[in-house]
Amino acid sequence: MEDKPNDSQSPVAVEESVVEYDFDNEKSPGEVIKTTGEVVDAVSSSSSDAASNIDLKDRYRDRLDSMEDGSVLVNLRHEIRIRGEVVVDPGNAFQFIFEYLQGVQRIFEDVDRLSAEVVKSFREAMIERALSLNLNGLQVYQPSSLQQIADLVLMFQSPMSRLGNSESFKLVSKRGEIQFSKKIITSRETNLQIFTEEVITEVCTDVLLIRKPDLLGNSMWDLIWEGRNIHAHISDVRWLSDFRESRGKVQAGSWIHARFTVKRYVDEDGKPFKYEYFITDVLGQGDSPAPDLPRRRSMRSRRRMK
Repeated sequence: MEDKPNDSQSPVAVEESVVEYDFDNEKSPGEVIKTTGEVVDAVSSSSSDAASNIDLKDRYRDRLDSMEDGSVLVNLRHEIRIRGEVVVDPGNAFQFIFEYLQGVQRIFEDVDRLSAEVVKSFREAMIERALSLNLNGLQVYQPSSLQQIADLVLMFQSPMSRLGNSESFKLVSKRGEIQFSKKIITSRETNLQIFTEEVITEVCTDVLLIRKPDLLGNSMWDLIWEGRNIHAHISDVRWLSDFRESRGKVQAGSWIHARFTVKRYVDEDGKPFKYEYFITDVLGQGDSPAPDLPRRRSMRSRRRMK
């Protein structure tokens, strides 16, 4: 039987670029490093999202080159891994990723007008661009959701809002330059308002495993439900009062049997992009393993937002 190539055997293509940050000398080294790190993370996340659209894996390796005289230079080594059976021109793949990041930057520069239409137009343009570059997207193009793209755009908000008026960032590669400057979002409309097409509410009764209890008893609990990590607010006043008086009875690894509400926020593609969990009644608790207790799940409402 022939072995299939794994990721470690797949060919790797590499391009290098530089992130430059021109900052005010009054800033502390800690502020400069924090802001630079957030920009590098945002660039890396945007690039990885673009690569996943064309079914490639990528990785950034960053190295601080210098920080002096009001300027920081960070060298970025960008690797993309191409499966052996896929015929892709690495140059075209890097070009697509660069143009994707350019598009994210353009949306960010006009972020106060962020809308589902703006993001959808960008997504459709990148689908066409992938086809024109003869990428493997011809067969398996997997566009990001509108919410994912907006989240990438807003990753630049935190570092850009802290820039002084004379400060700027730019990404320099052989494919060109992308510049980011100070930007403070003034729009009061949130991503939730912009991208929610429908809110689906369900009422459930089930067992939840506790990963991390909320020791104050008035915040979010870190739990496991149906194999995935969730964060839930507990509003059962009587149970919370008992919990505060005897914290040792519930700990990481314990379980609770509870009645709770799940809210799913769905975008216009029909994909859930946000979940909220509200536990109204704790019916029982104990240590693992959890017993086989009654489970129920019923639809309460579907609310169209647009």
